[in-house]
Amino acid sequence: MLFRSLSGGAPGGVGDERRRELRRAWSGVVADHSPPSSATSSTGDLIDSLPAHYLAHTVDAQVLSDLTCVSQLDQLPLKIRAVYDEESRLVEVLVITRDRPGSGVFSRICGSLTARGLSILAANICTTDRQVIIDRFTVKDPDFAGHIPPFRLREIEDSLRQVLEEQVSVEELFRRNQRLTAASSAGALDRKSTRLN
Repeated sequence: MLFRSLSGGAPGGVGDERRRELRRAWSGVVADHSPPSSATSSTGDLIDSLPAHYLAHTVDAQVLSDLTCVSQLDQLPLKIRAVYDEESRLVEVLVITRDRPGSGVFSRICGSLTARGLSILAANICTTDRQVIIDRFTVKDPDFAGHIPPFRLREIEDSLRQVLEEQVSVEELFRRNQRLTAASSAGALDRKSTRLN
């Protein structure tokens, strides 16, 4: 009961109609793509477990996209996507996976993003009562003044994957990036001193 209070409340009230609409929309997605029926029923249950704050701040198309990822967690247990938005010049980072209490997933995500030099501007954190996380971060990359190239987005995704799959610790990621930052700064100083001579 405490979890439901902290996560935005149990299903009921204003959210009931929204959940019914999402179930109808999800049925259409399922009919178009014909996934296994077990994914259909379990994702329908997941709609009921979505916290009110997630429903209030996530448009239908995004909810359906997130549910598609959730329905594939048995085959792809970790979904990470970094997308650059031209208009805002910010990056949206999405992480969908299963979680367990005390795993430290949130702190590892934040640590990984920070180790990459990104500034976290906003976060929409959703953990369902079925222990599925749908976490969306809006970040700024100060290393790029304009368009962020695809290779940088892949670096962000790869770092998150390595940390969340426990291939590398956040501390190690910080050490790696400090060495890279120090090396690139030294290179920049060498170029400046060469120009001055």
